Amino acid sequence: MALPLVKTLIICFTALVYIIHLVFNSLAAKGETNLFPMSASNVSRTFQLELTPTGATFTIWGFIFAIQLSWIIYSITRIFKKNNTIDMLSTKFYLCFIANILFITVWLFSWSRRKTIECLIFIIIGQLCLNAAFALSCIDLRNYLSVNKGNIKSFDIWCQRILVQNGLLFYATWTTVATLINVAIVLSYNVGFSTVTSSLISLSILGVLAAFWFYLENFVFRKYTEYTVSAYISLIYALTGVFSNISGKNAAVAGTVLTLLLLSIIFFIIRVLLIVYKKKKVCNINNTN
Repeated sequence: MALPLVKTLIICFTALVYIIHLVFNSLAAKGETNLFPMSASNVSRTFQLELTPTGATFTIWGFIFAIQLSWIIYSITRIFKKNNTIDMLSTKFYLCFIANILFITVWLFSWSRRKTIECLIFIIIGQLCLNAAFALSCIDLRNYLSVNKGNIKSFDIWCQRILVQNGLLFYATWTTVATLINVAIVLSYNVGFSTVTSSLISLSILGVLAAFWFYLENFVFRKYTEYTVSAYISLIYALTGVFSNISGKNAAVAGTVLTLLLLSIIFFIIRVLLIVYKKKKVCNINNTN
């Protein structure tokens, strides 16, 4: 099946945009340039919050960058295949992901200049684009499998499930935490709330979102999210970083973070058990038939 030129170009453009984003991200991390007057870490220290994780926690970005690059490289390799696995992801998916990267890149420039309101706007829009990309990746795979039953290798299916779906979900969960940190910064440094109150508000929103996603993933969209687990891993990692930073400093925030951390662990265990149970159930049905 010949690959349409538009799809080829959009995949290559996605790779180019992401590479440029990584370059800007590296420059933003260093700071002290005309493009980025302050480093990202120095700006974070300017806006002190009880919700902020330890500095070491942010090294997770290396993993996030690596897994996004992995599925982008995988997508590029599909261009040279003679089958139609390239169509497993739609053009709309790539456009949403590109939009996310563009808004996050603009966020880097605003963050370096400590423009908190602009940062919040850009990161929220970027988050919505990323959420849309994740949703489309799940829908695209489901639709592709329904049309191409028996004509697709398990390798390609699991690349989609692990690299694309779980990779994007891990990234989206982490940026959800980052978005809520931005919310707390605006509430504290623009609106005038105390940093404790702002942190508790953002943590409360995070708890509601985590519970809501657990419900959606397991009971509403389960045919689209059959093997997604990375949201809870990302949450556990982020909340561990927050707890390490706030433990012994503020009992209210530390207690809330610990509660959310335990809840995330419980959600993760239940999620894994549900996936295993469903897999065994399907295997038993197939063996019976």
